[in-house]
Amino acid sequence: MGAAAIVMGTMQVAGGIYSGIEANKTAKKQAGIYDNQANAEQAAGAFQEMQTARDFDTLLGEQKLSFAASGRELEGSPLLILDQTIRDKETEIANIRSNTTQKVSQLRSAAKETKKAGRNALTSSIIGAVGSAGKAYGSYKQSQNPTFRTVLGANSGDQ
Repeated sequence: MGAAAIVMGTMQVAGGIYSGIEANKTAKKQAGIYDNQANAEQAAGAFQEMQTARDFDTLLGEQKLSFAASGRELEGSPLLILDQTIRDKETEIANIRSNTTQKVSQLRSAAKETKKAGRNALTSSIIGAVGSAGKAYGSYKQSQNPTFRTVLGANSGDQ
């Protein structure tokens, strides 16, 4: 009985720690995926900002060319139109930047929480393993008690 308690306890300890290590590895991999997604989102946002700025600059150039071709001075209504286009450009770029920042922040938070969950799983498995080791030791010590052995032997026919 004593050896069986030690073997079972050892298996519980090893299994518990192994599952914690695997949970932590999985969490780290998932956190890495979140980090990669955040980096990709950041790059995509920067590209979208650049494209939007380029599109607005093209529009401004076309507006100026159109006004010049019509012989109108860049004052009054034409100037107000150009000013509005510039404000629209700034607003659009600010919105892209804000949305990108929000997405990146969410992904980084998810990565952080996933890493934390992995560490917690590992810690829990270690604590559980210590408990299993203590329980196995207690079973072993109890099996070494002469009174326990007599009762066990009387029940099983071994003595």
